[in-house]
Amino acid sequence: MIKPAASELLKACLIDNHVPLPRKQQAQPDASAASEAAPPDALPDEGNNGSIAVADAAELRRRVEDFFAPEGPLRHVAALGGRPYEYRCQQGEMALAVAEALLTGKNLAVEAPTGIGKSFAYLVPAILFSRLARKPVVVTTETINLQEQLIRKDLPLLGNLLDVPFRTALAKGRSNYICRRRLALAAGEYRDQYLAHPSLAGEVDQIGSWADRGGAGDRDAADFSFSSEAWSYVCCEAGNCVFPKCRFQRECFYRKAREEWDDADIIVANHALFFTDLKMQMENESMDGGMLPNYAAVIFDEAHTLEDSAADHLGLYLTYGGFNAFLNRLYNPDTARGLLLRKGGEVLELRALTARLKSTGKHFFAQFDTYLEEVDDSMREVRKPGLFPNTLQEPLLDFRAKLGDYAQTQDDAEYRAELDAQLVRCDAY
Repeated sequence: MIKPAASELLKACLIDNHVPLPRKQQAQPDASAASEAAPPDALPDEGNNGSIAVADAAELRRRVEDFFAPEGPLRHVAALGGRPYEYRCQQGEMALAVAEALLTGKNLAVEAPTGIGKSFAYLVPAILFSRLARKPVVVTTETINLQEQLIRKDLPLLGNLLDVPFRTALAKGRSNYICRRRLALAAGEYRDQYLAHPSLAGEVDQIGSWADRGGAGDRDAADFSFSSEAWSYVCCEAGNCVFPKCRFQRECFYRKAREEWDDADIIVANHALFFTDLKMQMENESMDGGMLPNYAAVIFDEAHTLEDSAADHLGLYLTYGGFNAFLNRLYNPDTARGLLLRKGGEVLELRALTARLKSTGKHFFAQFDTYLEEVDDSMREVRKPGLFPNTLQEPLLDFRAKLGDYAQTQDDAEYRAELDAQLVRCDAY
């Protein structure tokens, strides 16, 4: 695996890149929180992020302070299924600090021990602020457990404690959702070409039957197990999405999920999705260039893992396994299956090139294994360029050019979309 160090990269992306884009708030808890307020009509619901009236800002601060006061609405949390109430002055202090940071657009880092109630302390001001700014606040975490706690427990509790209506959504990457177009391709007449192994057919059929029963098409909602490889043939992918021309656009699971994000006041995501979205914004030089809707602020919980997440999703990440899987999708000489298993002299040449690339790639990545074996470690810093001959670049460029020419000649739009997706992967390498 080739992976960059991320300290400076993370600093650049989370600090410097806040300047050209709309405000992105960093409240770094690790936490638990609660909130309540007065009737909905009492909450200022005017203004927008960046131009909040002084009176509205003062009202938000007051509501946060009142909520966490000894006699505030939080004292009723036990009656609604929460933990027994205990007044904690640190929780109120944190909540006011978060509110101030949100209102002023400044960064805030918070470290506090377990039991303070950190998630409630950032969720309450975040909810009130999102309503005031008329834009969502994104809360990102590292673990699924914390996401589920926020979505299933903390936010519903606050929905009862806060007399303010708000909507929530759990944001996941597109690969978590079934793509009906790709599912139809994997189950159709060309499945023997499309699937790299015959054993995948049964799993694909099972996934198809599950998708037909309804639901959100979310991988985590499946009530049966299947391999990651089988899922990779039917999930939604950026490179081969043909929306809005897709014949399944009205049934698209991912688009329906995106619509929920657009309507939400609080969006719960993970660090991986946030950095993927941030990378898209940076590449497109636009806040609207990512997956997430235009948001008013970001709160990082479990922020101790941010550096690794930034390295994984903002930097370069290469493995031989990933490269080999990319080639197998096109043509697997061991099973004689793949997208290139069609008739014609042009495709015969591409299959031969694919087989040669597998061998070239194996030798290219072996250089790094040797480099690690010299120090008997799984990680070693590369301090200067030129240590590893790039024997892969020229044959890969030649292959990409020929594959691109072949894709342009295909009349089957869905087959061409799959080839285009592989071209995107090839460009990434």
